[in-house]
Amino acid sequence: MIKSVTVLFSLALALCAPGSGDAWAAGVYGATSIDTSAFALGRARLNVVFLESDGSIDVDQENWTPSQLNAVRSEVGEATTFWEGLTENYHPNARLQFDVNYVNDGVPVTTGYEPIRRASFQDSFWINDAMADLGYAGGNHFDNVRAFDNDQRLAGDTHWATTLFVVNDAVDADKRFSNGQFAYGYIGGPYMVLTYSNFNWGIDRFNRVLSHELAHSFFGLDEYAGAGNRNNERSGYLNGVNGNAELNAQGQTVVSPQPNALMLNNTLDPSNFTDVQLGHRDTDGDSIPDILDTFPLLTGGEVGSDPQAGRFEFLGSTMVTSLPNLNTNQLGFSSSGAEMTINWIAAAQYRVNEGSWIEFAAADGAYDDHIEPLSLSLVGLSAGDYTIDIRTFNSVDNASVPLRFAFQSTAAVPEPAAALMVLVGALPLAWRARRRR
Repeated sequence: MIKSVTVLFSLALALCAPGSGDAWAAGVYGATSIDTSAFALGRARLNVVFLESDGSIDVDQENWTPSQLNAVRSEVGEATTFWEGLTENYHPNARLQFDVNYVNDGVPVTTGYEPIRRASFQDSFWINDAMADLGYAGGNHFDNVRAFDNDQRLAGDTHWATTLFVVNDAVDADKRFSNGQFAYGYIGGPYMVLTYSNFNWGIDRFNRVLSHELAHSFFGLDEYAGAGNRNNERSGYLNGVNGNAELNAQGQTVVSPQPNALMLNNTLDPSNFTDVQLGHRDTDGDSIPDILDTFPLLTGGEVGSDPQAGRFEFLGSTMVTSLPNLNTNQLGFSSSGAEMTINWIAAAQYRVNEGSWIEFAAADGAYDDHIEPLSLSLVGLSAGDYTIDIRTFNSVDNASVPLRFAFQSTAAVPEPAAALMVLVGALPLAWRARRRR
C-alpha cells in the first residue's frame, strides 16, 4: 500500500482549487493581428471615439454637449448589456463580456472635417485625422484602426477589440451623411460608424442600431433585402449560412424564416442563422459553444524515477486545441483563416491506483496560459505495483485523455509517514463547481 505521497512543489498550491483565482489568459491562441473580432465569445473591448470638428477644413456645424455624450454612453451600455445577455447561459469562461473604453477619456477627438457634412465613403478623411491624434498614422485608415484595435485588446487584456466612431448630427437637417447613410460597420471589423440620431431611429434607439452593427464586427451578415446579402452566403468561424436573408441565391425576395431578427429589422435577438455566424452554436447543449468545446492535448513521460527510493517522476506539457477555422469571408482583410481559441489550461491532476484525483501545482507557478509545462514528483511510495494517471483541464472544464503509467516501487517507507497520505488522499474534487467568471 502507499505509505505517503508528497507533491514536490508548493503544497499549499497543490491543495488549492484552480477555480479559486480569477486568472485570464491574455490573447487568443493562434490569432494574428488582423483577427481582432473572430467570434462573439470571451472578453471584447469596445473603443468609443467621439468626433468633433475644429472648423479648420469644413464649417464647424456640430458641437457635442454633455447631455448628448451622456445619452450615447447610456445607449452603449444598453447595447453591450444586450450582447452579454445572448451568452448568459454559456460556461462562465465562454460568455461574451464587454470592456467599454471611452477613448481620450470620453473627450471628443478633433478633426478638421465635419463628418456629417461629408459622404460616408469619405470617412478615411476624418478617421485618419482622429487616428493621427491618437498616435496611429502612416497607413490607410483600415490599417490604422486595426493596429489600434490590436493594441487596445492587449492593453485591456481582452481577446477582441473593435472601434465605434460616433458622429454628431444634432444640427444636421436629415440626420444622415451627404450620401444618405447614417450607420455602418465592416464584416470582422475594424470599426463601425454611428450618428447620434441615426436618421429616424433616434437617440433612444441608438442601442438597437449599435447592436446590429456590432454583429458585423463578429462576422454577422445583413438579412434585409436592401443590403444585398443573399441566403446562400456564408460567414464566421463556423461558416454559417445566411439562411434568414430576404434575398435568395438568385437575388429574388423571399419570406424569411424568422421575420423579426436583429440583422433583418433590428428587432429581437439575432436569427438562428446569425447565431452560427457569431459563434453562438452549442450542438450538444452542454453550455460550451462548439468553437470552445475542445479538449487539451497532454504529452509527456516518466523521466528520472527511482524505484528503490519509491519516487515517481513525470515531465510533460499540455496545450489547448482548437477547431478548424471555416471562415472564408474577408480573408486577408479581417480574417487570417487561422485556427483560434480563447481557452487556456486551467488545472492538472493525478491519481494513484484509481483513487481520488488530486490537484498538482503548475511548473511555472500558475495555470493561466495556452501551453503549460508539467512536472510531477511523487515520493514515499512503499514497495508495490502502482498505476498513476495524469490529466489536465482547460478553461471550460474539458479534460484531456489521461496518461497512465505503471510504476513498481521496491522501497520501504517508515509507518509514521502514512498520516500525510491520508491528508492528501482525502481531498475532494470540488474545484469544478467553482468555475471562473
